[in-house]
Amino acid sequence: MLVRKLWALFWGYVTIGVEGVMLERFLNLAVARNISFWDVNRLGKNRLAMKVKVSGFKSLRHVGRTTRCRIRIESKHGLPFLWMRIKKRKMLAVGLLVFLIGIQSFSSFIWNVEVISKEELQYLTVTEIEEQLSTLGLRPGAMKRNVDLREVERQLEASLPKLSWAGATFQGTKVYVEVVEKTLPPDDADQRTPANIVANKDGFIEDVLVIAGEARVQPGDAVTRGQVLISGVIYPQQPAETTAEGDIENEELIKPRYVHAQGVVKARVWYRARGEADLVERGEKKTGRKATRISIKLGDKEIIIKGPRQTPFKYFQLQEDVKTIPRWRNLNPSVELSTTTYHEVERYQMSRSREEAVAIAAEQAAGNIIDRIPAGAKVIDKKSSAVLSGGKATVSSTWEVVEDIGRTKLLH
Repeated sequence: MLVRKLWALFWGYVTIGVEGVMLERFLNLAVARNISFWDVNRLGKNRLAMKVKVSGFKSLRHVGRTTRCRIRIESKHGLPFLWMRIKKRKMLAVGLLVFLIGIQSFSSFIWNVEVISKEELQYLTVTEIEEQLSTLGLRPGAMKRNVDLREVERQLEASLPKLSWAGATFQGTKVYVEVVEKTLPPDDADQRTPANIVANKDGFIEDVLVIAGEARVQPGDAVTRGQVLISGVIYPQQPAETTAEGDIENEELIKPRYVHAQGVVKARVWYRARGEADLVERGEKKTGRKATRISIKLGDKEIIIKGPRQTPFKYFQLQEDVKTIPRWRNLNPSVELSTTTYHEVERYQMSRSREEAVAIAAEQAAGNIIDRIPAGAKVIDKKSSAVLSGGKATVSSTWEVVEDIGRTKLLH
């Protein structure tokens, strides 16, 4: 199949539309005369589309007259048509040659290095990693053939001990370097630094477990975001003794002790979200038919190499891929290779019952809440209400959750 397509591109072929009441006889006569055609698509009762070699198109016109079918060329493909366009436009040949040479030359260089990590970096910064990669020879402007990615990975892991793994891959002129940090034990210095545990959200206290520090809240208390839950400042339990003159006899007894507060503070918190669903959904979906246009842009001019000049579908979604020659020092060639794909879509309308719309809206609201609930939290209650208005179902959900709301805040 691939060889056949390449052969057809080499000799040239056309996509044609055929209209008439004797389409079956038209196809039978074409087969009887050994006319090569393929990709026959029925577009209606009296209309079809097909592809045929240039060499067989003239014979097919005679078949059309015999069967009283009208034939129209929709698009032209292959080297013969490209050559005809090039002969008419000599600048196209020059531009195409410059573009191909430029692409070949510039694609042998690295133009961008991007460091990515699936989790937020804790011990290193992207800048530090990029600087180290640059010292190892992986930097913009380097020749791709001079860079051994496996060796760069090995040296990067060796030079940055906090990295657990590094992987580098080429994608065109770009290099993606994915890194994973090691899971390091807590720094003893951080554990000795005085700190409080404060609330990271509003709620009602359910349970307090103090490992280090002094509790500032009790079960049943209402707390707000930022409020101290476990203090790292511990004051003496007994008052200091005073002399007859009123002086403090032992000042050491009233000095507070500073610790790195540790513990678990669980509280009841509430999450709210809303979901919506239309009773009548309108949208678009792809039919599977598509058309591709390839063109070269030289400055303000666009030269179509392959594909339709006009949009072939009434409703469509556009996908465009533009490749340009990168800038090199003071050179900025304004040459672009554009590939535009038109995906045909059809519009649809789907009606839902009240129950279906409410169920979809409720699922949407629940999904919004689940995404925000931290791991280890316990859901203890769910409430929701639905409203129908303006052809739309709206569900408001409220979940009551018990979770640890404490976070460490250093004392300054």
